[in-house]
Amino acid sequence: MERSRTALAIGLGKADIERYAMQWTQFEARPIGCRLGSVRPRGPHAYTPPTLGRHHDTSQVQMATPIIAAVHKHVGGLTRASKPAILIELVLATGLCFVRIFPFSVQILLFVFASLSFWLRGLTWYAVGLGKPKCWWKVLLLALLSAVVICVLVNVLAGPFVERFAGKPPGNARFESIRGNVFALMGWLFVAWTLAAFGEEMVFRGYLMNRISDLVGNGRTGWISALVVSSLIFGVAHGYQGLAGVIGSAEIGLLLGALYLLNRRNLWMNIFCHGCVDSISLVWLYFSNAL
Repeated sequence: MERSRTALAIGLGKADIERYAMQWTQFEARPIGCRLGSVRPRGPHAYTPPTLGRHHDTSQVQMATPIIAAVHKHVGGLTRASKPAILIELVLATGLCFVRIFPFSVQILLFVFASLSFWLRGLTWYAVGLGKPKCWWKVLLLALLSAVVICVLVNVLAGPFVERFAGKPPGNARFESIRGNVFALMGWLFVAWTLAAFGEEMVFRGYLMNRISDLVGNGRTGWISALVVSSLIFGVAHGYQGLAGVIGSAEIGLLLGALYLLNRRNLWMNIFCHGCVDSISLVWLYFSNAL
């Protein structure tokens, strides 16, 4: 009786009450394991939840964001096919190497800029080398060996000539706090394996080299141009280290770019190698306080 009064209070007729009562009786007569989803409420007051899944209709989302959809369509199409648009994009990316408005702003802004470029063109970071390698231990071992080779070539063999040419060694003022300070060392190692190893490899090798090849061409000439130009931009991005630091960073960028091409443009070996190179330099600086 009480249920009937409640139903009538919300606007259900007598026929609706009898129909729902019959459905409820049928529902309770079934086994517990078969009840879920077996009876769906019907009628003007029934609630039908939205369908979510692979075939969910996204038209409402697209209608709610017409400006974003238009930008993605027109600007994305322009940056995919137009050589002048690609050139302007590369000039803007190079200009971000000089934007130092907060700590590590260059790496962060370049990563955001590159991610926006991929989104406009309908691509992801996997398209430029973040695919899973076949053998992780092989990648780690070769990355460590490559890091040792790079440190020897750049710091031991070429370093004295670069310092003589530049007139002074690379400026390491921002790293001076590492000497004998284990907490500063841990902090810089975290930065080295995140913003430097991941961020710089994804931007300078993954994004920049592929974008330059889109401009020049995907043949041998295009990739050689991408290797040289991206290495120069990588060196300029380290301008806070002075002329010697710019040259040394360009050399490291050249070797890391060659590693990227030799490894069939997979970024994981570059990421681990870059992290190892920076870690070796930071640990050496930490212990240099006792020398």
